[in-house]
Amino acid sequence: MVWGVERTVPLPSGGSKPGSEAANETLSFYKQDLARRLETEPPLAPPKYKARIFYQVMTSVPEYWIPFIPVHVPGDNREIQLHRAAMPRILEGDDPKNTKKVRPRTVLLREGLMKKKHILSTKKKCRARAYG
Repeated sequence: MVWGVERTVPLPSGGSKPGSEAANETLSFYKQDLARRLETEPPLAPPKYKARIFYQVMTSVPEYWIPFIPVHVPGDNREIQLHRAAMPRILEGDDPKNTKKVRPRTVLLREGLMKKKHILSTKKKCRARAYG
């Protein structure tokens, strides 16, 4: 799996903002909207663990990370293409029927969004960075 990380997001005003900040604001908006609909306060943060060692089974992915999944090229057993996918925006306490896909905000990752398909060719040289 490959992630397209939106490090800088364009704003309607013509400026830009860090993708993490824009994603946090968007998520906060949806949580506040859910709280208004449910007439409750947003859920509290989970308690701090006191054990010296603990395992977290599942974590969320930041909304400014857009997934690309490998798909075989038709008629070829070895070559793959990367197709843009979407993570669901899941809000604790919301009805699962209200779950929507997180959409990219940058021009590069939005390409082909209306066609419902975005493919990255593995033959093109892409700039990649490994974090560790």
